[in-house]
This record gives sequence, C-alpha cells and structure tokens, in this order.
Amino acid sequence: MDLMRQLANIRGQSMETVARNYFNSDSLPDTARVLIVDDEAYNCEVLSTIIMSLGVERAKERVITCMSGKEALDVMKADIEAHQAPTFGLIMTGLSMPV
Repeated sequence: MDLMRQLANIRGQSMETVARNYFNSDSLPDTARVLIVDDEAYNCEVLSTIIMSLGVERAKERVITCMSGKEALDVMKADIEAHQAPTFGLIMTGLSMPV
C-alpha cells in the first residue's frame, strides 16, 4: 500500500486511480511472470503481497523473488534457455543493491 501511495503522490492522482491504471490484473498478460529483485526480504514480501492482492491470476506461481542481482541474472538466463525467450512481463528491482 505504501508503494501505491507514493506513486499516487508522484503522479498527483488518487490511490484508486493509480490502482486502476497501473496495478490491475489486465496490466500483465496471462503468461507473463513478475521478477522482484531486492536484497531486503521485507521489500520482496511487500511487493509480492501487493501483486497477489490485485487479483493477478495464478500470482503465487507467477511471482519470482530474488535477493541479489546475480541470482536474478541466473533466473533470467534459465528462463530464456527454458522458453527460448524471456517470460517476465515485469521486473522490479531495488534502487541500491550490492551485486
């Protein structure tokens, strides 16, 4: 909810408008997955919870979390090798993270 509130403040919009326009289940194609990368486990948990609360179909299967940039690169490489193309429709990363 803090993420949505901050985005609403930045955009000068209500939280309802932000939720409708940026965080609805139609924003993510049915086959796309979400990769969350942050060295703080709490941030990964909060972002995962927000995505799951938005009604994204099969969210638990589609949200992948990584605790480092190296881990995320390994996950993306394996994803491309397995599917011959990336399947992540959204990648969210922390602003300042060690490798």
